Amino acid sequence: MTAKQYLRQIRDLDNRAENYRRYYERCLRDIALLKSPRLDADKVQASGSGAGFTAAVEKLVDMQAEANRRIDEYINERDKIIDQIHGLEYPYSAVLFERYVEYKDFLTIANDLDYNYTWMLELHGTALQAFTEKYFCKLQNNR
Repeated sequence: MTAKQYLRQIRDLDNRAENYRRYYERCLRDIALLKSPRLDADKVQASGSGAGFTAAVEKLVDMQAEANRRIDEYINERDKIIDQIHGLEYPYSAVLFERYVEYKDFLTIANDLDYNYTWMLELHGTALQAFTEKYFCKLQNNR
């Protein structure tokens, strides 16, 4: 894995967290839509109809907990990478942040930082080298 691939994980982590947020919201809607057993109705069977409802609620609550756990995991990993980007000197940190965290194209970044496009491309390459030297070599050695 290259430093660029490592940094691109942020977008994947954002997408995964968003997918689990939507999943979590669906679980909440599903819980709200469940109908509780009627307690005022005449009982016909000895086995309570509430058992299925309770199991369904428990399953949805477990699904919510799993979604929250995964969202936290993705956000923590994303924050770790962002902290590494911020550990670089300016303008390297600004270029990498705008490119990999804010998903901006090079022309937009060049305009934001008041650089010309060609210089921005060179600066991006240098920023990736700086990131590699400071973090990525260490990451590869730890794996």
